[in-house]
Amino acid sequence: MEEKITELNPTENPQNTHLRHRHIRPEIRKIRLLMIALCIIYTYGIHPAIGELGTLVLSFSVPVMFIISGFLVLRESPYMEERLIRTIKRTALCFGILFVSYLILSFITDWRLTLSLVASKAFWAELIVFNYCLLPTGAGLWFVQAMLYAYIIIFLLNKLKMLKYDVYIALFCLAVAFVFGDLSALIGFNLFGHTYLGGNFLTRALPYILIGSFIHKKNEFFTSLKIYQLFIVIIAGIALSMGEYYILKSNGVLSYVGHTLGTLLTATGISVIALNVKGIKVRSDVLKDRSRAELMIPYYVCSPVYAVLMIAIETFDANIMYYVYCYVSFITVIISYLFLFIYSAIRHHSSDGKEDNKRITDDVCDDVED
Repeated sequence: MEEKITELNPTENPQNTHLRHRHIRPEIRKIRLLMIALCIIYTYGIHPAIGELGTLVLSFSVPVMFIISGFLVLRESPYMEERLIRTIKRTALCFGILFVSYLILSFITDWRLTLSLVASKAFWAELIVFNYCLLPTGAGLWFVQAMLYAYIIIFLLNKLKMLKYDVYIALFCLAVAFVFGDLSALIGFNLFGHTYLGGNFLTRALPYILIGSFIHKKNEFFTSLKIYQLFIVIIAGIALSMGEYYILKSNGVLSYVGHTLGTLLTATGISVIALNVKGIKVRSDVLKDRSRAELMIPYYVCSPVYAVLMIAIETFDANIMYYVYCYVSFITVIISYLFLFIYSAIRHHSSDGKEDNKRITDDVCDDVED
């Protein structure tokens, strides 16, 4: 990587700013794969292995995913509204399929619990309002749902000509997240039994997607940053997150840490580097030109995989649960990625090496993510 960022462009050819192709640089796809793995490890049971501080440091992975999405989808062009509509439709379809799939799997694993949950008003309130799915196999649903809500809001903001205030809206959302999330114990926050606001469309998806849009708009500034400057931002972000953690814990008001200024700095610095890194090599051809939906397969399947693993371990010997709990997330990552490689290998071989022209060309796609 060069010492200075010289290009902030998701396409192979920086001059093709109006080509209607979905040629996203393969490096971005591979960075996404890494971020998805970190998201799974962060979400499922890594805490006992690396502690609270280690978990806090890994919290940047989810915002990075949203920033990259916003950078690619909200690029200014005559086709941005069509991109938004297409993104909303795809995300809504994905959410519906995942919800039904998780519901069926939950019935299989524990039908009594699932039936009682679905019959309760609290279940639907948690799902619709807080993006929190109480299904035994539905923990990963919030990410897709939060993205769906966020892009619907962004579509409305675009209609109202308010996207020019993207950074201010993002900072407002992050301020709300910080006050009612990290400082929730200090102010005695309680909303329908929730003592803090965790990750949802308002605190995660919307602000960081808009930050991705802001990074693209301020392309000239971010391309002027040198690598060492970005690493300073990342290290400063980690230090700020740790500082907040110690301050809250030492004063006995630690209830949630995840919406810090440090997380914002760390995620932004890593995202700018990720959007510019080049030359990452992957030996397997099955990952070449994979779509966003395909790359998200590990995240989509990780929740049921994790649930099945936990049930199997508890059934085998509940006494060893404490000792293996922190390692289940790593096993979940491996199994989840096996689904991606198997699916991609089957699709790759079934195409006989031919390009899928339907996926590469699109009349209303302006160098955006697939």
